[in-house]
Amino acid sequence: MTILTARDPAFITAHQLKHLTPRHGAHPAIANVVAKLKVMPEEAIISGFRHKVDFYYNMGIPCARKWPRSPGKKRSPAVMAGWAAFSYIADKWQLLPQEIRDTYNQMASGTGLSGRDLFTRSYMSGLFEAS
Repeated sequence: MTILTARDPAFITAHQLKHLTPRHGAHPAIANVVAKLKVMPEEAIISGFRHKVDFYYNMGIPCARKWPRSPGKKRSPAVMAGWAAFSYIADKWQLLPQEIRDTYNQMASGTGLSGRDLFTRSYMSGLFEAS
């Protein structure tokens, strides 16, 4: 496995990651994407950056970003308003017959979503109302 060095343009140090900020208005899930790597480093290197750099794959591409931080207990009113609906529909997924869950999984195939994701997204977006 190739190890990136400081001379490699894909290499980024923990110090550099610390000072990078997300793009204004970027979605939180992609806001901290800061480096696409040529290869994923060895486990020993990844362990050495624990709690500093998050190494992960995005659509099969090895990436690194500043370690994600929890926003703590502070949540926006919109996020808190969605908790009840999300909890409700998560429970409903468990109650669906396996045949219907299989159908959702078939519909979701090739989309990057699971059947459960599709079911939840459909409800949360108002596509249908569960009863």
